[in-house]
Amino acid sequence: MKKAIIIDGNSLIYRAFFALPLLQTVNGEYTNGVYGFTTMLFKVLEEEKPDFIAVALDKGKKTFRHDTYKEYKGHRPKMPTELSGQFALLREMLELMNITYFQLENYEADDIIGTFAKLGQKENITTTIVSGDKDVLQLIDEKIHVLLTKKGISQTIKYDTIKIQEEFGLDPLQLIQVKALMGDSSDNIPGVKGVGEKTALKLIKNYSNLEGVYENIDKAGGPKLKENLADNKEVAFMSRELATINTAVPVEINFDDLVQRKFSPDLVAFFRRLEFNTLIPKLDIDEEVREKIELSCEKYKTTQEGEISILLHSDKLYLATCEEKVYYTEDIEEIKSILEDKRLKKICFDYKALLHYAKDRDIAVQSVVFDVFLAAYLLQADKNTYSIEDLVQHYLTVNLPSDEDDPVEKVYYLYKLYSPMSEQIDNTGANMLLYNIEMPLSEVLCDMEREGVSVDKGYLEELSCDLLKRLEELEVNIWGYSKDKFNINSPKQLGVVLFEELNLPVLKKTKTGYSTDVSVLEKLQGEHPIIDHLLSYRTLAKLRSTYAQGLKSLIKQDDKIHTTFNQTITATGRLSSTEPNLQNIPIRLEEGKKIRKAFIAPEGKVLVSLDYSQIELRILAHMSQDKNLVDGFIKGQDIHQRTAAEVFGVELDSVTEQQRRHAKAVNFGIVYGMSDFGLSQSLAIPRKEAKEYIDKYFEKYEGVKTFIDKTIAVCKEKGYVETMFNRRRFIPEINSSNFNRRSFAERTAVNTPIQGTAADIIKKAMVDFRCGSSEAKLLLQVHDELVFLIDEDKVQENISQLINIMENTVKLDVPLTVDYKWGNNWMELK
Repeated sequence: MKKAIIIDGNSLIYRAFFALPLLQTVNGEYTNGVYGFTTMLFKVLEEEKPDFIAVALDKGKKTFRHDTYKEYKGHRPKMPTELSGQFALLREMLELMNITYFQLENYEADDIIGTFAKLGQKENITTTIVSGDKDVLQLIDEKIHVLLTKKGISQTIKYDTIKIQEEFGLDPLQLIQVKALMGDSSDNIPGVKGVGEKTALKLIKNYSNLEGVYENIDKAGGPKLKENLADNKEVAFMSRELATINTAVPVEINFDDLVQRKFSPDLVAFFRRLEFNTLIPKLDIDEEVREKIELSCEKYKTTQEGEISILLHSDKLYLATCEEKVYYTEDIEEIKSILEDKRLKKICFDYKALLHYAKDRDIAVQSVVFDVFLAAYLLQADKNTYSIEDLVQHYLTVNLPSDEDDPVEKVYYLYKLYSPMSEQIDNTGANMLLYNIEMPLSEVLCDMEREGVSVDKGYLEELSCDLLKRLEELEVNIWGYSKDKFNINSPKQLGVVLFEELNLPVLKKTKTGYSTDVSVLEKLQGEHPIIDHLLSYRTLAKLRSTYAQGLKSLIKQDDKIHTTFNQTITATGRLSSTEPNLQNIPIRLEEGKKIRKAFIAPEGKVLVSLDYSQIELRILAHMSQDKNLVDGFIKGQDIHQRTAAEVFGVELDSVTEQQRRHAKAVNFGIVYGMSDFGLSQSLAIPRKEAKEYIDKYFEKYEGVKTFIDKTIAVCKEKGYVETMFNRRRFIPEINSSNFNRRSFAERTAVNTPIQGTAADIIKKAMVDFRCGSSEAKLLLQVHDELVFLIDEDKVQENISQLINIMENTVKLDVPLTVDYKWGNNWMELK
């Protein structure tokens, strides 16, 4: 006997949407509903193996049932915008899967499902209905079954006539009678007042249907039930009409057209677009999508002109050419001749890694024209990782097995990626970023990583001992407030001391007991002296383990630390550093500053720090063209003092230190999209007062307010924001119906062009240094600060040259200014 599947599309996508986290692509498309639907679909296809398949969808909000009862489904909340847009994706996907979907004006998906199932019954086809809605249980018959989803979409229960009898003690059609009596709040079917499911089931078991109930109304129950039944007779029969699925709607269904067919090869590209990477292997259409290539991997023989892709793998160099041939070589002299050949325009994956490989072997790489890795980052900055497999799937709709490390196939497709990715770089205006900033920056960062920074290992040991001594003193102080010594690092033991022995207020609990995390301790400050000791203990313990001790293990044989600078981690374009993270040393604390003292200049050299002054505020002035902000920077005024004078309505020389401090908080708060609540927390002032500060600020700096409003509006329209250099960041949550998500997205939209432009400027400055003639060596980059190593007797002339480069790396409508300090170690720069 033939088998058919009819899927309740609305029910499944709706359940999936609420069962799964709110997934979205880097381009801002919400996908969790479609993703859940698709996983369920694959499961059903695998387990049921149907001969025919179709999907039923609602079309329009009004149906024939509204003619009977205009309030039908009238109480349902509006569909979230994050879900409504996914129906178009669902329909697009079904078309690529060659799965027919039905929808009909004036009818619900349930009516189409009922008509489909009854037609199948007539044609001797067994139909399984897949739904999360119990309404379809009324359709069950000998050849009609229901696969009902439970717990979102992760579990299902198979219903047939036997299962219905076991669970309800009724036949399927009698479920309509039950619903007529008890009603349905989700569909706004009224039913009989005072009759719940238990009473409705009992009545129908006793009297079969509504007619039987009303024929026996005197015996149905007590006086109140009899009164409710009598008063709501018309409502009961109307409710039955609303609850009954129409199995004869005018929809054309031909099972010969519903035979399960192969998916379109274009489905791979669709899944890549939606980032359904884990589902692609389930498509089983690789042979239709993948190019039929016979890769002739031969030993490289002759140097050829033109473009090639190169990939290093296990000390072998693999090359792919425009002739669709792949070569390899493991001969170091041959590798050297290829990498140094200027005639070969090279496409690579991770230029910095290639440079390290080459420099380790005294090879000078020439003519690298495209880095697929960096291009992928510029095109999709919010992704966490970038691999050749993912990029090939995304841009070429080819599925490379991620569990097979095949350099031949990878280098072949690396060459193929060049055309579509370089074209997209052109289309997004990111040419300058890739070719003039990011790729040259890879060369700069490679040199910085190889140079490293000298470290005083003895000082770190002394600092570690000092911190340990202070930790031991804090231990004694903390134990003095408890009955016995306890493990301060044990949340369980600490919780007992704080909340049972000392009776401090319990602010938060976890599955294992009291919460003693930092946020809890900070809220308890002032409640007991032990809290300050605990906060100090945790700070010093982290400094000791992470830096004083942790840094020692990272010192190489050259007595230097060689951090790794990452170009593709942050969405704003900022660099980050790892192993160790030198950008995250807590220098606001005196103990944190002491960590920097370990980084030293060798004898005869000095460290020089150059730091852009208020670069983000200067960028805000340039981008907003606010006359007051621009004027203040052009005149070289203290911008926080000027802001205080504008906001508080006083003369410039009458601004108090507190007024300046508040103005500074507002200035930087505006850059980071700070709310009145955030400002009130920052300044420890009432929220009303904070709001007044912000309102006064925008009165005086109208250009800034206009810039903020325009930036948010453009982001809502396009889904992304850009820096001055066209670095693009997608912010899909900007149109979220969730207030908190949308508010965060708006703050991100305002901050990203500013912070991102600052990142671009300092990167460009780093590249400009390399192109200049300065003898200084660039060692570190920490946000707006650059640290150089300079000969002690050439400090002033080099500093002047470096400042000139930094201040002129880009022209803004306000001057860029640079502060500098120098000394023998990173902490003592003066």
